[in-house]
Amino acid sequence: MNPGKNFENNFSKSVPDDIYCLRIKDSASSFSPNSKSRFTSNNPFDFLVFYDGILFPLELKSTKYKSFSIQTSEEEKNKEIKYHQIQSLKEANKYENIISGFILDFRENKTYWIYIEDFLLFLKENNKKSINTSDIEKYNGIEISKKKLRINYRYDIKKMIIDIQKTREEKNGKKNSI
Repeated sequence: MNPGKNFENNFSKSVPDDIYCLRIKDSASSFSPNSKSRFTSNNPFDFLVFYDGILFPLELKSTKYKSFSIQTSEEEKNKEIKYHQIQSLKEANKYENIISGFILDFRENKTYWIYIEDFLLFLKENNKKSINTSDIEKYNGIEISKKKLRINYRYDIKKMIIDIQKTREEKNGKKNSI
């Protein structure tokens, strides 16, 4: 199994029973697109997680490198974070009670959540085609606690959700006080 799918499996197994989690299955054609394929289905994101009245559309990424490359237009190819994923998370985030974002796993280091609004702000304010841990931390990324088992990891999903909700409430409080 490739490391990205392994990360998704570890994430899925980390979700407590009181949190609803739907993993959106990849189509077979998305694994090996070739010239004989009529089309490849692009899922908008990897997971839908629901807890405490909030829906979390999530796109998970994992890398052994120090940054993730970003596709900033449909024309670009071979980037880790895809343009359609960014657009799908942005669209989902327009609705009340939805908080969407990326979960970015630096395999040899830390794992982070970054809210799509902060990710978009990063893109707007920087002329970069990749994002690293320093960027994520600067743009309000939340480190996700993880524990190594023998081979796999378990992530503290409930704490992640509580931290996301708390951060969003703080942001909304700042907006309302202006």
